[in-house]
Amino acid sequence: EAALLWRQHADDVHLRSVKSWHCLRDEEVGRHMGGLSRLKPWWEAVESACPLIVSPDVESAICTIRRNLLRLLVLNSAALPDDARGDLLGLARALGALGQQNERSEE
Repeated sequence: EAALLWRQHADDVHLRSVKSWHCLRDEEVGRHMGGLSRLKPWWEAVESACPLIVSPDVESAICTIRRNLLRLLVLNSAALPDDARGDLLGLARALGALGQQNERSEE
């Protein structure tokens, strides 16, 4: 299911931008993060899937999203859009659940 949703949303401007986040300003990353948080069907499917099984590209994107969300929350939360706070919380929960799932699979 996650692989299908990934392909369906692969053309989304926010998902396509993930690989370039390292060279964007925090405000631009925050805008993309807000856009990603609104792709609820995608991150809900990702939450319940093992991204390594889906594809290495999905795993890499999820790691980048998780790392940048944490970085912005800790260092520059003002860069995250106010109108996406609820959606961002849902995205953060999904990423946290996925992280716990990955930790359990490594034990």
